[in-house]
Amino acid sequence: TEESLEITVERLRTNKEKETQTREIKKLLSEAKELQDKGETDKALELLDSKVKEVKTITTSGLLPPVMSFKALQEEISTIPPAYKTGYLSLDKFVGFTPGAITLIAGRPGHGKTTLLYNLLLEMSRLYPGESFYYFTYEEPVKNLAIKLLNRLTATDLSGHKGEYPDKAKFNNYEFIKAYIRTERTDIAELEEGKRKLQELIDRGRIKIIDRNYSVEELHTLLAYLNKKEKIGAIIIDYIQRMRTERRTQDKRTEIAHISDQVLQIAKDSGLPIILGAQLNREATAKPRLENLKEAGNLEEDANTVISVYNDSREQEENSQGETYKGVREVELELKVLKNREGEVNQVATLLFDKWTGVITDKETNPGYNPF
Repeated sequence: TEESLEITVERLRTNKEKETQTREIKKLLSEAKELQDKGETDKALELLDSKVKEVKTITTSGLLPPVMSFKALQEEISTIPPAYKTGYLSLDKFVGFTPGAITLIAGRPGHGKTTLLYNLLLEMSRLYPGESFYYFTYEEPVKNLAIKLLNRLTATDLSGHKGEYPDKAKFNNYEFIKAYIRTERTDIAELEEGKRKLQELIDRGRIKIIDRNYSVEELHTLLAYLNKKEKIGAIIIDYIQRMRTERRTQDKRTEIAHISDQVLQIAKDSGLPIILGAQLNREATAKPRLENLKEAGNLEEDANTVISVYNDSREQEENSQGETYKGVREVELELKVLKNREGEVNQVATLLFDKWTGVITDKETNPGYNPF
């Protein structure tokens, strides 16, 4: 092609310049040595000082890449893959998960960050059934997350079975599902259907959950290997403050900054969208702002998109000692776009979070909507 011919010509020219530079360096060193052998060291140093810059300029033009034609530029643009949908209509209006970049999902403890991340995992596996979606959990074991996924896929209030395990200290869907599986029961149709859905997702390789405590360097190597073997849709990591590096760092802030930089390199090298959880300071009381991330190692600098998760009912629980909100089953999650390199910022999507089932749905759709 025209472009490949230009590149070939440029490479031949660069090689010729390097050969010329090599000859000139040998000639310069020979002249300097002759002066030194005569005892004229000062003149030898002056010669080197005056000529080295001239020799360097021989290949200076090689620092510039070949000039790309507009046609070639259009061809390059056409290879950029589209962003992945989130699965939530109100969020898809202004953001997507960009391949080769980081999307940061940030929230304070207890505000639904992890719940949102595993809901995104299920939503994307539904939208892109021919691809594998990896979930690296640094916070909890696979078996614990699997119960949450089963609860999410079952999407059923199990409080009607409250008296079936009277020895349980507390009752909720999560505890009931653990007891149900431990006692090898198969009599609740909704749970059996949830089990079937989860088995299909796992056994067909559509979702892959890993709880190994990989260093960010190990993760880089692993994903480079996996990306060659299979069609990966996206990578979800929960969450960055739990990750580690093999590099010695000055303090936690610089450690997180280094890990963030390495995760960005993973995204660039693999071309995969990285959805990265980040925990904001528990002491902060106002709604999340981009400045909150600076306290955690300038995470926002490496991210293509930053989305905050805010659960006002959680704030009300803490402020009122739970007197008003702890009995509320369905609450709102406010997702706000704090940074968006490819669109508008400060856009807000309001999702509905069922605390019993772990189901997060779009407020713009039927609240009872369950894609699985």
